[in-house]
Amino acid sequence: MAGSSIVFAPTAAASDDVVKVPVSFEVTNSNESKVACTSDGRRYTVRGLIVAPRSALSGDHGALTIYSHGLSYTGQSYFHFTDVPGYDYVTEQAKAGHASLAFDLPGYGASDVVKDGHDICSGSEATIIHQMVGQLRSGRYHADGHDAVSFKKIALAGHSASGLTAQAEAYSFHDIDALIVMAYADQGFSPRLLATTAQTLTRCTLGGEPKKDSPGTTGYAYFGQTDEDYRSEHLYDTDPDVAEAATANRVKNPCGRIGSVAATVASDVALLAAVHVPVLLVYGQNDALFQDNAVGTRRQKAHFVGSGDVTDVFLPGTGHAQTLGRSAPKMRAAVSDWLAARGF
Repeated sequence: MAGSSIVFAPTAAASDDVVKVPVSFEVTNSNESKVACTSDGRRYTVRGLIVAPRSALSGDHGALTIYSHGLSYTGQSYFHFTDVPGYDYVTEQAKAGHASLAFDLPGYGASDVVKDGHDICSGSEATIIHQMVGQLRSGRYHADGHDAVSFKKIALAGHSASGLTAQAEAYSFHDIDALIVMAYADQGFSPRLLATTAQTLTRCTLGGEPKKDSPGTTGYAYFGQTDEDYRSEHLYDTDPDVAEAATANRVKNPCGRIGSVAATVASDVALLAAVHVPVLLVYGQNDALFQDNAVGTRRQKAHFVGSGDVTDVFLPGTGHAQTLGRSAPKMRAAVSDWLAARGF
């Protein structure tokens, strides 16, 4: 399709070039999921980047993993982090043979702005991803400078708050072939997480704030009052250059994401048993936001009684931002091995 040129990133670590293709999806911010929350029903363009070995984009038969970002991040700043060499998750996974899509949810990064951040929620985000899955399977999305490839196998991965979204997508629509949840559990919330959530909800209840660099918007808020809050909650054993860049990249969040957490947790507890695809749960043992104990992250596996293939991984020396710590190579390897064993 016509558009800007593909960016090629050759690598000596693999026999294939790594291809980076800007892509976009036309979606409706409606809520057709099983989570009770409200959205504006408007049309938005979601933008992202498919990063893959060249061979993975040579025909309509491949496998792809969609990566959805959590609060405070964009897809670019978390899964395609290029500020410091060695932390670009999707490129490293492409070198290992996997095709990935990192994208920005509406209200973030390169995707369309939601004028009032209260008008999007976990359920509508799940519905948006469901629409993207359909377009990826049919090849009916826009791929700049490249033919849009259709993918037969699709895994969905969600980090942090997008763990909620990914789980809701899985049990609401049953259209994915594998589910990965990173740094999220439906219990075991730390006192720090509860306090930060309460502070953010208070700001959102009072109307929120404009999105940065987007005049005329409202209903946005940082998750964590200060940069120091962000560093202490998200970053653990992180290279100083990475920490500095990640802190500079943090963004405000649509208030509707935060306001719909309680409803989504309730839906999860009731409906995760309806997930029948393989599931991978990835946790850092030094995550300041979720407790690594019998009533925390280690309990999450028990919700997925409908799947015969559930794996949980607990990474020592790893905090909430799993792709940005010094342990990131171990985290990438764990996900890569799991994906490969399941045909991705």
